[in-house]
Amino acid sequence: MNSLGRNTLIACAVASALGTTSAFAVSKGTAPGGTVYAGGGSAQANAFFVAACKLFTPGTVDMYSDAGVGTLSGDMYILYGTLAAAYGGDAAGTNVAMFYKFNGGSFTNGVAPNTSSPTQLPFPTDAVWRGAATGSGGGTSCASGLPTYSYAAGATANQSTLFGLADVETAMFKGYNNPTGNAGGSAPNTDGGPAPSVVFADGIYDNLFGIAVTDCVYTGATQTGQPACPNAGQKKTSFTRAEVEGILAGSISDWSQLYDDAGHQLPAGGITFSDRGEGSGTKASGNQYFLGYPGDGASSQLPYSASGGYCGTSLTACDPTFVEQPQDIATSSTNNVIADLKLAQSKGIRAIGILGLENPPAKNQVAGVNQYDFAKINGVAVDPNGSGGDNINGTGNTAYANVINGNYDFFFQNSFNAKGTPAAGSYQNAFLTFMQQASFVGCSSGGAFPAALPGTLIDADKAAALAKGVTTDSRQKISTAPLQPVFLATAAGIPACADPL
Repeated sequence: MNSLGRNTLIACAVASALGTTSAFAVSKGTAPGGTVYAGGGSAQANAFFVAACKLFTPGTVDMYSDAGVGTLSGDMYILYGTLAAAYGGDAAGTNVAMFYKFNGGSFTNGVAPNTSSPTQLPFPTDAVWRGAATGSGGGTSCASGLPTYSYAAGATANQSTLFGLADVETAMFKGYNNPTGNAGGSAPNTDGGPAPSVVFADGIYDNLFGIAVTDCVYTGATQTGQPACPNAGQKKTSFTRAEVEGILAGSISDWSQLYDDAGHQLPAGGITFSDRGEGSGTKASGNQYFLGYPGDGASSQLPYSASGGYCGTSLTACDPTFVEQPQDIATSSTNNVIADLKLAQSKGIRAIGILGLENPPAKNQVAGVNQYDFAKINGVAVDPNGSGGDNINGTGNTAYANVINGNYDFFFQNSFNAKGTPAAGSYQNAFLTFMQQASFVGCSSGGAFPAALPGTLIDADKAAALAKGVTTDSRQKISTAPLQPVFLATAAGIPACADPL
């Protein structure tokens, strides 16, 4: 073989290895060339994940978790990979670590660090998350959505964040939604005072919420290997807004105060409410939707936790004997609400919580069976009944028809917060831009997590025309406002979309 031929083959081999179809994960032994720190609500953790993966070269990203390989953290997401393009002064090909802290809620992580007097957030040091990590890596996290490395909690260092995410706009975090006046959450049930304002804010996608109940409540059927359901044979697949208002306000604390789908009284047993503490955007969303707090002013109902108190931070801490009793659990994250619901189901305890729909039951099954389900609100589900299998509780596609046309209206526009206007080419601008695109949500793109975000839609105020995955109505970034029509469905109806849960 002549020299030219050999050189050509070598060049082809090198080009093939370096091509876009072949990528290499960043070794945990390699120090990052750049770092991105961000924070916000736990409901936005998967949104951060999806957006971050769009900035990295495919096949290069590993996720580090303090909960173990293959198990998502309930506190923080850490992604480490190679940039596909230049952002924030980091060149394409730079190895960058991206952090997103979410335990503690939207206010602490997504709002307070972006005011004119910003706070800093604690993040694990390099020696903790990377230096002591265990696992095999492989760069598969953006394809699987799961961690490939594990690290143990250790030393932290306070850092300024580039941006923050929240379920609602900053004005919602006042009074009992604001943890500032209660010693940062250590003195609960305290009016935290007025809401702060961030330097820069904009609306992004719509976060859809639902009433999540243990499968016992929803189906009345006992699962194999689990205790008998107290309401065996009685299904409750729909809650009125008044019923949930009563639970949040504390006037309904026993299942016998509620009725099943056939109108029969449910068996007695204290209601376990897997709640969130002040500062949580999910809690603020539920307070506004069901209690009118703080939007209705003096006519608002106060949340149950404001008068009755929290019993602890987990079902195990509140009820170590696992006996049904009235209890309000102040969990620190969405993942921990899910953990409480799953544990309650396994113990035969009927429980309820408010969750973002980006956490479908099909993604949190045990032995292929749902441990919780999303109930209808006033008889309305996210899709019309009998719509060909569309169901947020199932494993197939969901079209969100009732959400898009406003019949199911438990959703609010998430906010993107920063200490200044995002500049072109910055990390802030990249994340903001991705989270406002229709292709970001699964219902529009037809992509499943982690390629796109399930359980969300694009707000009508961020679209030029009605398109698949876009709502017809908007609150115009004011959570206390009613839905306002922006687009009218054409004669052909709402553009069809399908979210592959």
